[in-house]
Amino acid sequence: MRKLILSLGTLTMGILMFTSCQKKTETAPETLSPEFVSTQASLTSNLSNAKSLNDSIIHYHNIDSTMANGMCNYYDNLYHHNDSLFTAHYNKCNQMITNGTMMTGNNGTNGNNGMMGGNGGMMESSGQNMMNNHSALCTQQNDNINQMMNQITTIRNQHATFHKDRRI
Repeated sequence: MRKLILSLGTLTMGILMFTSCQKKTETAPETLSPEFVSTQASLTSNLSNAKSLNDSIIHYHNIDSTMANGMCNYYDNLYHHNDSLFTAHYNKCNQMITNGTMMTGNNGTNGNNGMMGGNGGMMESSGQNMMNNHSALCTQQNDNINQMMNQITTIRNQHATFHKDRRI
């Protein structure tokens, strides 16, 4: 009886030790960092504003009056302000993508579990490669930003024709 109790006690202790020492593999969902989301929202806003302002310039450019000339200059200044902000936000988004600071989460590229180590980091031999973990989300965001750059380039080319004219 004593051997049976001792055996059951040893077995129970072994099970408890085995289950308590296992590494938990739960990971936080991958998300975009708040700074990246904010910068991308600003980028979208700057693009929208630049398009609207350029459309306003087109409208007033086709009217031949003194007031229309003044309005063209007014909208042109606002257009260039938003175009400059777009460029700054575009560069910041690209920098975050390049530096790996656009992601958060246990397998993200930010914080203790970053790209170079931690749970699932690129340089950790037992973790998965970060680029495989985040390739879909990173690629999607990069494609969105590049599409916006293509759109602003089209607007810039269209806008340049008005500077060849005498009014702006």
